Amino acid sequence: PKLQEQKAKNISYEKADFFHIRNTRPYDVVIALDVIEHMTKSQGKKFIQHTAKHLKKNGMLIIGTPSVYSKNFQGPLSQASHIKLYDQKEL
Repeated sequence: PKLQEQKAKNISYEKADFFHIRNTRPYDVVIALDVIEHMTKSQGKKFIQHTAKHLKKNGMLIIGTPSVYSKNFQGPLSQASHIKLYDQKEL
């Protein structure tokens, strides 16, 4: 059976190139799952700085990324596509 999409009236979703988004209102939350590890360290820093500009004063950025300690357990494709892995302190 096809899953029915549920939409909450107080939540909106957007899909866009985040580095070129022209947001006129700040976000409460930005969620980036499995994104930052595919960027160089400098691109990741730019991503976080750009995100901060689009968050409300008390907004939240949630980042989900594999730990640097998981590298030895990743397959070859995963290792090749993960450019920069972080530990908790560095991130």
